[in-house]
Amino acid sequence: MDHRALRLAAVPFRPAEALISRLRYAAKFVVVGLVLLVPLGFVANAFVDLRDAQITSTVRELQGLRYMQTLVDLTGDVVQSRRSAVATNGQLPPDLRRDIAAVDAANQALDPPVPALRRQWEAARRLIVAADISAVRSRTAQFNAYEEAATALVNLIIRLGDHTELTLDPDIDSYYLAHSLQYWLPSLCNVAGRIADRLELAITEPYGDDFDVFVTLAVDHGILADTRTQLTKAVATLVAETADPVVRRMVLDRSTQLTELAAAMDSQLATAITRRSLAEYSPRAADTVRLAASVFAETAGSALDRLLRTRITAYQGETRQVELWSGGAAVLAVYLFIGFYRSVSTPVRRIVEALRAVAGGDLSQRVTVDTHDELSYIATALNETIERTQVATDSLAAQATRDSLTGRPSRAVVSDRLEHAIARVAVACSMVAVIFVDLDRFKIINDSLGHDAGDML
Repeated sequence: MDHRALRLAAVPFRPAEALISRLRYAAKFVVVGLVLLVPLGFVANAFVDLRDAQITSTVRELQGLRYMQTLVDLTGDVVQSRRSAVATNGQLPPDLRRDIAAVDAANQALDPPVPALRRQWEAARRLIVAADISAVRSRTAQFNAYEEAATALVNLIIRLGDHTELTLDPDIDSYYLAHSLQYWLPSLCNVAGRIADRLELAITEPYGDDFDVFVTLAVDHGILADTRTQLTKAVATLVAETADPVVRRMVLDRSTQLTELAAAMDSQLATAITRRSLAEYSPRAADTVRLAASVFAETAGSALDRLLRTRITAYQGETRQVELWSGGAAVLAVYLFIGFYRSVSTPVRRIVEALRAVAGGDLSQRVTVDTHDELSYIATALNETIERTQVATDSLAAQATRDSLTGRPSRAVVSDRLEHAIARVAVACSMVAVIFVDLDRFKIINDSLGHDAGDML
């Protein structure tokens, strides 16, 4: 590359070169350090802020999960209470007051609070209380009251998942667990219990044409089949994608049991609907599915809680690592910049001091540096230059004060010595003598024998 090409290649860097050349070395290092460290700080801070936001979102999911677990438990007990209200075997209903108190506490614990959820829960609670005190009414009326309360709870669970971002979970395994808790398990529990209740009512309190009973059962059967299919797909995806073997084992154990029971119930119900014979189906099959769905919901909640806590721990660990690495990088950068500055400033200072000494006439100075970079080359070249200058200066001084042939002091030296001697005599009031020796006819030797002979003489 020729000089013209080099000059053209350097054109884009001239503004930076002009800016940096106006600064002292300390300022240059500060500017370069800021240019490097400030973006590093911004990137590290942005990453930490992102992780903090993700931790906050996951914590909110945990709050929603705790709330949702209380609602799922309450939904299961409401379905069980509905079952007890219509059953003829004298089943005792569960105590709903403890479940209601747990939901109240979970609702209060939401941070920030969600007024819409609170209003919807208060409406659902009124329906539950109204259904729970309707024992004096007919089984059908009690069924309808509990059915309305259960439907309100299922809708509240769905809305809760939306408000607490459980439906927007970024990981596949926790996403499908959240969806199972939010949509499919409460629905499966409610539908299975509703099928058993309607079969019981059709036997104990028949109403209208049997055709209406089978139409209603067919609708519930369709919901049950679709829910079972969605839940099976969710479990299969979750098991294939999760990296937590404990969660995989927990979900597989419970889902296998629930799937088998739901498939058996589905087959019996399909046969009963096809043959239009209630004797083909026993409400006990629906009871087992409802109980299995409740157990699986509890397991899914525990598995999701485990995944969310693991994620929070991982995010916190990543945040600490980034803070440690970025802090260490900043300290290392400052340490290296200080070392870099000292490795440059000290040799430069020594070079400047040597140059000032040489400018003052002191040619005995030499520069010693402890670097192996370009400054060491500069120091070596400067020392060589000073040494050559000293040799040249000594040579010039010798030529100025010594005769080039004999090496004896020249006339200038003699005059200088004489002036000093006269000055001393004047001060000491003494005397000084000067002997002057002249050689006559020396020119004859040079003319006859040559200058070499004259020099030898």
